[in-house]
Amino acid sequence: MDYKETAQSGNSYSHMWDVETTREFEGGFLFDKTTVPSGTLKLPKGVFLKVDHTERKATLVKTAVLAAAITAESTEVRIEKGSMLLATDVIGIGSAAVTVGAIDSSEEDYDSFDIVAESLGTAASGAILQTYDSAGATGKVAVNPDGLNYREIDLDAQPSCSVIYEARGIVVSRLPQAITTAIKTALKFMQFIG
Repeated sequence: MDYKETAQSGNSYSHMWDVETTREFEGGFLFDKTTVPSGTLKLPKGVFLKVDHTERKATLVKTAVLAAAITAESTEVRIEKGSMLLATDVIGIGSAAVTVGAIDSSEEDYDSFDIVAESLGTAASGAILQTYDSAGATGKVAVNPDGLNYREIDLDAQPSCSVIYEARGIVVSRLPQAITTAIKTALKFMQFIG
């Protein structure tokens, strides 16, 4: 039997959850690389994934932390670095969502994109935006993940990933993405701490 040693990085060796309590969906999933920015080489351990059991594909469910409050008059959204947002993503909060336009990453402390005033309502700095089903000012629904990426994977020509849907003792501060209340509720077999 041949063994291949793969160098690990990031949170691969940090305790993120109790590995003995994990349960994963059977078989692997082909990860949709079009859901991450061009040039991304690795999919981090612990990111939120939505799975299609028929097509055996997994896509990234994104979150972004607001670096500045959104008011009714805001025409710009400032988010913390590292969100992995793309210019075509739909993200929102509450019952409102917008399509992300061109992302300005020229600032050292945050990334930003333009919105139409009142399209996201109001939200405090530190609030978390999440992937949504479609853009609009009312009645929009958050897209929740089915699980977490079990281990860091290389985004090669056809990256395959394992998705866990149950785990105990997940350390929220060590996850690569911020977690919303909706995501915690959707991942009903996960125990989040911290």
